[in-house]
Amino acid sequence: MIRGKRIVLTGLTGRLGSAIAEALAADNELFGLARYSAPESESYWKARGVHTVRCDYASGDFSGAPEAADYVLHAGVWTGEGSAGGEAGHAMVQNAEGTGLLMARYRGAAGFLAYSTMGVYHPDPPARGYGEDDDLGPGPASINYTASKLAAEGVVRALCRIYGVPTTIARLTCQYGEHGSGGIPKMFALDPLVSGQPIVVAHDGEKLRSPIHNDDVIAFIEPMLAAASVPATIVNCGGDEPVSVEAMAREFARLTGIEPLFAVRDPYPYPYGHLDPARRIAITGPCSVRWTDGMRRLLLHSYPQLLVGDATD
Repeated sequence: MIRGKRIVLTGLTGRLGSAIAEALAADNELFGLARYSAPESESYWKARGVHTVRCDYASGDFSGAPEAADYVLHAGVWTGEGSAGGEAGHAMVQNAEGTGLLMARYRGAAGFLAYSTMGVYHPDPPARGYGEDDDLGPGPASINYTASKLAAEGVVRALCRIYGVPTTIARLTCQYGEHGSGGIPKMFALDPLVSGQPIVVAHDGEKLRSPIHNDDVIAFIEPMLAAASVPATIVNCGGDEPVSVEAMAREFARLTGIEPLFAVRDPYPYPYGHLDPARRIAITGPCSVRWTDGMRRLLLHSYPQLLVGDATD
């Protein structure tokens, strides 16, 4: 785990950023760049040792942010829709231009870790899982988000070379855990199971994803920074085992004794696909949290009263 460093973290109030902040704030000088729009969010993080900086880095105004940092962890992202002035333009300003302004500000950093998304891959998942050198091209789901994240990768790759900043781009997918919404396992499988709602599945077979627990995302920060290079290192950031939502639901059903309901939707309405973990494993080693263990932890955090017995087998 990283200790004794000055770290700039964007997106601190999001699901990914909050998990990182909880893990790193105590042992580092952590500056959290965010809007802190939720009531009491700023006081919450100040109490945990974070130097909170109210900042929209896409505006180019870094007032209150440190002039320099050892590492930058860029977890901030715009994923919403319907923004004033046009969704596509706002996506590009926030995700691509903002990333460039942030990287220019901290061009003297010893390492820059930019979190991207699996959504930058061409929407035709190979059976083996997406590899880092596979074709790119954002699909129709959340098109402005994924297109702007692909543009952001181009910005990061160019500025990495221009400024000589050691950089890693981590293409994250299906991150989950005990922060925020809980991620896809909770939203697509656990919550519908508990509420008696149908779990949406595809007509043509189970769609695989690569769920990765927050603990592993955090554990991989240090080796991913160690692997940062010029030109940028590109690496997938997902779990070791491909898993379908149906399998997640069946595991939650085993743990709770609740029978799942499935509803077929054609076309399947959600993006999917899993990642080839080989390059990531060579950099970080394997995940420490198996997906079944992660599902149990998610259940215990969200609905502890529903665990049947110890349900450990």
